[in-house]
Amino acid sequence: MRLVACLLALPLLICAADLRKAQELYDRGDFLRAAAAFEQLAEKGELEAYFALGVLHARGRGVPQDRATAAMWFELGAAEGDARAMHNLGLLAWQGAPGKPDLHKARLWFGRAARAGSPDAMFALGLLAQQGRGREPSATEAATWYFRAAGLGHPRAQYNLGLLYLTGAGVEKDAAKAVEWYARAARNGVARAQYDLGALYAKGVTGEADLEASRQWLQQAAESHEPEVAEMAEAALHAIDKAQRGATELAASR
Repeated sequence: MRLVACLLALPLLICAADLRKAQELYDRGDFLRAAAAFEQLAEKGELEAYFALGVLHARGRGVPQDRATAAMWFELGAAEGDARAMHNLGLLAWQGAPGKPDLHKARLWFGRAARAGSPDAMFALGLLAQQGRGREPSATEAATWYFRAAGLGHPRAQYNLGLLYLTGAGVEKDAAKAVEWYARAARNGVARAQYDLGALYAKGVTGEADLEASRQWLQQAAESHEPEVAEMAEAALHAIDKAQRGATELAASR
């Protein structure tokens, strides 16, 4: 009985090893060999290979860029319940690749992916609702989707939700909740959230100004890889330092 169990498990172990090898090739940037390895796995019905081949064809890595072929692989994954594939099909429809943008189709795929638990799809539905793509904008609907995605740890949804609470769009205006969601996004590496959080602490929107906390977040934003945000953060840090020097000199002259 033990021997039979081992024999039954062996193909799965081989498949897992092959999948790791294919992923390692992809991670090293050897996309040509990675594509070949994933194609072999796809022939065996490996779900992860469907998704990987969709990404490779969508980006033109190791294979010619072909959004129609990418969609085919994502559709195979979606048929197996892969929420990531559903989300990517929504993106392709939104971008019009292949063909013209189809926001109705995008919403359908994002909706399926969201029901399957994809926070990326929930965020996309929030964006579509907020921007009013193909229908009237709805900040309330956007807030609903952002809240669901943010609760699952989606950084951009956390930032956008913070902005809605700060402005009172789609939700009751609440500076404390805005700071809370900005802080979550900032801790998750969203540079603009780090900058905005630093600015909010400097202004003291929920009480007294906290320049120490402001500096900490502005410094992180200044060290980000987003040039525009980094420039704004550096300017804000300079302004805080200048204001503090002026206050110190004024106090000393009295």
